[in-house]
Amino acid sequence: MKKPIRVFAKKATNNVRYGKLQWTRVARVCRKWRTIALNSPSLWARLHHLSERSLQEVAKRNPNAPLDIDCSVEELKVIIRVFGGDALGLFRRIRRLTLMAEVLVIDNTILSHPLPVLQSLILSGPCNVPDSFFDVQIPSLKSVSLQLKQIPLDGHLFSNLDQLTLFGNWVFVRKSQEPFVAGDFLSLLQRQPHLRALTFTFPTNASACAAPLESKTVELPLLKEFFIAGSQCGQGSWFQILRYVDCPRLESFSSSFITDTPLSPSSHDRFPPLGAIHDFFIAHGTYLAKQRLVITPILMQLYDSFDTTQPHWSLRPRLSIEVNGESRDAVEWGPFLQSIADHSIAVTRLDCCNLDCQVPSSICDTIQVLRLSGQSSLPVFLRALENYGSLPSLELIYLDGLSFAPRVKTIPAIERWYLARCKAGGPKVVFNFTLCGIGESNVKALEKSKCEVRWDRLDRSTLPWMLRS
Repeated sequence: MKKPIRVFAKKATNNVRYGKLQWTRVARVCRKWRTIALNSPSLWARLHHLSERSLQEVAKRNPNAPLDIDCSVEELKVIIRVFGGDALGLFRRIRRLTLMAEVLVIDNTILSHPLPVLQSLILSGPCNVPDSFFDVQIPSLKSVSLQLKQIPLDGHLFSNLDQLTLFGNWVFVRKSQEPFVAGDFLSLLQRQPHLRALTFTFPTNASACAAPLESKTVELPLLKEFFIAGSQCGQGSWFQILRYVDCPRLESFSSSFITDTPLSPSSHDRFPPLGAIHDFFIAHGTYLAKQRLVITPILMQLYDSFDTTQPHWSLRPRLSIEVNGESRDAVEWGPFLQSIADHSIAVTRLDCCNLDCQVPSSICDTIQVLRLSGQSSLPVFLRALENYGSLPSLELIYLDGLSFAPRVKTIPAIERWYLARCKAGGPKVVFNFTLCGIGESNVKALEKSKCEVRWDRLDRSTLPWMLRS
């Protein structure tokens, strides 16, 4: 008998070399767990691509508790039928709704029911949602994520939100069919006094926002996470709009760009948003430096191409700088990192996917968490570490993609680097590894070494049990 995904648990196998995980049913662990699983309505609350038979069992075991639904439009119609055909009663119980629409137009009757307890709404797909839906007032709604063709931002749906995500190949529209102007976007933000996280891609009609603004500054007093992505067209004007947005508590600002032009030392002329992001950073960076916050509000990522299905399109609230790209991009990051150092902002975390990148010494002095990524051997990683100097504040280091070659004494080299650092009087450093690709012998050797080791995604206390299994 199939069970909802919420009543499944992960069980590690004895294949430590590749770190594979399998699913097992909680109801099969023991009688006590089975009793809890079959008699806890909260475990039968998520409807995620279930068969009709499983839906019938969920309806039986959870007759009244709130529901989290993740489905397509056709699957939603099946859910309504299985739950007795009472669409009104079902929609009154929905707490989180994720609706994927494959059809061009979502049926207006699906979204016309009251949603009194709805807290999170996610709509995605190549579809058009009726404008009347955006006029619905949902008092408990706190999070909205839309990936649609057209989004009318003057609807009542966008009010008093905690999280707002607008992404995909979309355009701003107005219900009155009038041309969209930059003031409409600022009006949307003005209706969000409680907004804590904002994510959006630049709309395809972003160039329509290039007109001069005569607006007052919009203050978002609680905004902490800000993620922007989009195509090269129109970004410069959008960053000018963002100058009218005041985020006094901003902690994480991330921006991703798409460019079909290879980066070079003179690419500032062909890639103006790179200069625009400097201006936006300086405006907020001055405030952060004045408050002496030990965080960095910038997470810049340059990509040669984008795939909207990849995880980096979701909000990633990191207090860090990520240097991403190939060796040819390294020359672009030098001036940018130097501008951060010139504003005396303490960078506590640095994610570097470019082992050739030169980092200013003032930034290296404050780094507490360093992540070096790349499919390389240990000597390459150690040479990259030499570029960072003594790293006096370093506490945790990630070495992602480190290859443990059988003929290379990788672990003794790590241990020598660790002991030399301790001998020089530097603080102890914790190495973070994942079990994937390391191998059982290396896992045991790292445990026996003098290095401080931490395991990513797996609790250290479970490691001996995994090795015995």
